[in-house]
Amino acid sequence: VVIELKDIAAKAVRAALDRGAEEASASMSRATHVSIVRREGRVEQATEATTRGLVLSLLKNDRYTSNSTSDLRPAALAEFIDRCVSAAGYLEPDPDRAQPALEQCGRGSTDEDLDQDDPSWTAWSPEDRLAQAFGVEQELGKVRRPDVLSSAVHLSDGRSEAAFVMSNGFSDTDVGTWFGLGAELSLAEGDKRPEGMAYYAARYLTDLPHASRIVADADQRVRSRLGA
Repeated sequence: VVIELKDIAAKAVRAALDRGAEEASASMSRATHVSIVRREGRVEQATEATTRGLVLSLLKNDRYTSNSTSDLRPAALAEFIDRCVSAAGYLEPDPDRAQPALEQCGRGSTDEDLDQDDPSWTAWSPEDRLAQAFGVEQELGKVRRPDVLSSAVHLSDGRSEAAFVMSNGFSDTDVGTWFGLGAELSLAEGDKRPEGMAYYAARYLTDLPHASRIVADADQRVRSRLGA
């Protein structure tokens, strides 16, 4: 998929240059995101979305413009690039936005050093997410006292892929995953309803804290608000 994104970005750069831009760069990305909230053992909210988008930046007659689109149909993309190049003519000159030399471009780290992509994400299933939520709910049950009005589990995860291409010859790709897990508690204190939440996020699933720690943090936070 990353190769496909890089190809779209490269074609956008070439098209901008063909239309009169002196310089152009394009970033093409694809992201998937899953988010689930379970309150009192029932699903309160569940969303899953996949998005794709292109950001095109260019310099024409020392005038810089940057625009984005999610409509990647060939005809719509061609019209978008036409508008981008045309829009530069209405802006003030900004020659400092010129691209640096190729040898000055790069992130200075390898994919191995950054270590952003957890391969287990592709196999992370709805059943796995449900089991993860059950684990937090079991820990919430252990801290449930008479003053607890409600409790909830928040979990989310996602993966993003991106490709970046510049007309100076530089190009690169980036892939990353992330996982999030949290617990929320709401208490009764007279007319007050103090709330507390603990939420953690990590690149790798195994780097998330155990459910017991997350719930203990949420419990401590909400109880620190009693009497406030």
